[in-house]
Amino acid sequence: MGLNDVLRWLDKKNHVNIVFFFVLLASLLINNLTLIVGMDASAGEKLSIFMGRFLTHLFLVSVVCLLVELSMRSAPKYLRWVPWLIVALVPFLVIVDQLLGVMWNRTLLDVANALTATGRLDLAVELETSGLGIGPLGAWLIAAGVLLFAFAIFAVCHWISHRYKTRLSLGFFVLLVVISWLGVLAEQGIGATWKQITVRQGEQTIFDVHIGMFTPPQGLGSFDVVFHQGQVPATLEVPELEKKPDVFIFMLESLRSDALKPDIAPFMTRFRDNECQEFDGSWAASNSTHLSWFSFFHSRLPVFWREALEEIPKRDEFHGALALQYLKKAGYQIEARAICDLSYKDFGFSNFGHEKNLLHILEQARDDNELTKLGIAQREVVIMNRLVQAVVSRPSGGVYVTALDSPHYNYYWHEEFDPPFKDYDQDAQFPLNPSEEEVQRVVNRYWNSVAWVDWQIEQFCKFLKAQGRYDESIIILTGDHGEEFQEQGSWFHCSSLRPEQVAVPILIKWPTSMGRGQARKDVNHIDVMPTLMHALGMPPASYQQLAGRNLWNDTPSQTSVSTTDYVGKTPETMVLRRDGYEAAFYWERYWESEVPKEIVLKKFTDPDGKVVHCLDAVAYAEALKTHFPDAFERFFKSLEAVTE
Repeated sequence: MGLNDVLRWLDKKNHVNIVFFFVLLASLLINNLTLIVGMDASAGEKLSIFMGRFLTHLFLVSVVCLLVELSMRSAPKYLRWVPWLIVALVPFLVIVDQLLGVMWNRTLLDVANALTATGRLDLAVELETSGLGIGPLGAWLIAAGVLLFAFAIFAVCHWISHRYKTRLSLGFFVLLVVISWLGVLAEQGIGATWKQITVRQGEQTIFDVHIGMFTPPQGLGSFDVVFHQGQVPATLEVPELEKKPDVFIFMLESLRSDALKPDIAPFMTRFRDNECQEFDGSWAASNSTHLSWFSFFHSRLPVFWREALEEIPKRDEFHGALALQYLKKAGYQIEARAICDLSYKDFGFSNFGHEKNLLHILEQARDDNELTKLGIAQREVVIMNRLVQAVVSRPSGGVYVTALDSPHYNYYWHEEFDPPFKDYDQDAQFPLNPSEEEVQRVVNRYWNSVAWVDWQIEQFCKFLKAQGRYDESIIILTGDHGEEFQEQGSWFHCSSLRPEQVAVPILIKWPTSMGRGQARKDVNHIDVMPTLMHALGMPPASYQQLAGRNLWNDTPSQTSVSTTDYVGKTPETMVLRRDGYEAAFYWERYWESEVPKEIVLKKFTDPDGKVVHCLDAVAYAEALKTHFPDAFERFFKSLEAVTE
């Protein structure tokens, strides 16, 4: 085939479903426009960004048109439907991505990667933990309906295009590809001369697809990093403890710090103020359940969650977190009870091991057992009754882990419980662009669920007092993460490391004989197990190398760390906090749950919220060591500025 033949082939006009491609381009632009409007940029910068995104999507749509047309003209007739199977879904996926961004501050890509973070998808468990009651069959029926709807829209566009005889050549699409790409280069190149660097960085971060060549420098500096493993010896010999006070650990779903108020949670508020070690600032290690549980029980950074799972040689021989294994060696019997299915993201297995390797008792709602047939609040009644029976049956020496889920969406309480807030949503639907009144009604429903959990904890503590077991027991209560109600533009959790999603209560009541302990600042989930093991008199070698800090030491404050595989519009994958200073970091491909080797400092602020200014990445590294000194003892094995 000669050049003239190629040119004639490119110039040949065929029927094209041009209406569909206009729909595709419009859906992409509307999706990006909503993000551009929310950017912290001037009107001129937003207009320039929109033009760049228009040209970018014109390029992408033109490439899609070109590839589809090439396949249509060269593939056998019986295979020509294959590219349309994918392309027809794109506008719908773009719309879903936009809705997820508005509601949860997360992209469709983030959600899809999160669902398969463990390498497999268990739809039934995902739906159960999300609070949606449609079941796997309902989910698949909805998916089938979505496919049919998407193809119906495509068919209508095809009919309109055919009705008006839209005929275009391949050469036309080649020309569009070239013109749009050159336009993107021009917009980026000119924009680099006048746009604020922070605006260009925001544009680079917010949008997933970039086809230009002018990439702005990332953040305040890039750093090669090696994290401390935060592990203790796996074969340490531990003598049995002579004195083993009962340890009660309550993991309360989605419990944010500001829920502890007299009108919402009167018992836990009094408990915190009068009986617990005083903490000025307490933080979850992550904004998602499985990462927070991992950090709590292993006292390791959440970035090691997936690596820790993949390093287990034989799952049926795994005994769970080493800290818990050492408590068992010291003579404790460990029981775990949950009203949810602990197989979600393997967070039961990763902490408690395989079946009864570690645990004396394991109770959870799964495999269609009797708990699965009950509502959330009624499950909690059953579980708490079983906890009471277990305490009665054992004089002392038990570690009892209990997970309560009522403060999880859709926010529950028992039908016989009188909720304190009467003006609440009957069924929280999380409306788009909600009014203040709509948000408050959802918040009131959440407060009511917290009040119900507070009442249950109070009844259990009354039981311990009646049994004469309260004073010398250790009681630990915390939230696995917080819950956002549009403060940062999102609902739920798993989209931010801002305080709404990671500021959680950490309440620890020590035995009366030990006192309340000294006040501490910026306490974290990872600090709980080392502190507990020290208080029980465990050998220092069993906890000293963990990432967490023993809160009975002489240091009044320590660095709190929160990391995540789930980011929103910020984006932040790790935040350090100490004495009012805050450093936020980001790394590429965070959704893969891999331990990063290079991180970018996105933001560094002082106690007044003002930006900390340094000359370069090397100076920022020194400033980090100054304001977060213990982070370099416990979190970072090395942190070196990238100067190239």
